[in-house]
Amino acid sequence: AYVWHAWNEYLTMHEELWRDISTQYDINRDARYNMAELFEVFHLGHADKCHDREVCVPKERAARWMDNVDDEQDGVDQDELLELFRQLPESFLPIGVVERMQNLAAISARLRWIQ
Repeated sequence: AYVWHAWNEYLTMHEELWRDISTQYDINRDARYNMAELFEVFHLGHADKCHDREVCVPKERAARWMDNVDDEQDGVDQDELLELFRQLPESFLPIGVVERMQNLAAISARLRWIQ
């Protein structure tokens, strides 16, 4: 009973975190993230539009970064989004982004372990 309860609790938290991210950032609601959406998820700025962001990334570099992780070239899915987060230096990201993504990564790992 305890294992089922823990599984259900992790699954609920996982779904809530993903729903929060997708409600805020998945503009076209396709469960995949394009470059513009990723920049918003991580609060990054494009080199030409960086006045209110702490970290600015040139579009060409961002495209290479995304292409290296998005192996199907169909937009970044949940696992790929977590991989992109792991590649970013956390000290450059807003604390709220870091906390949310760390929670999501930890819960995802536990769910994979429980399965």
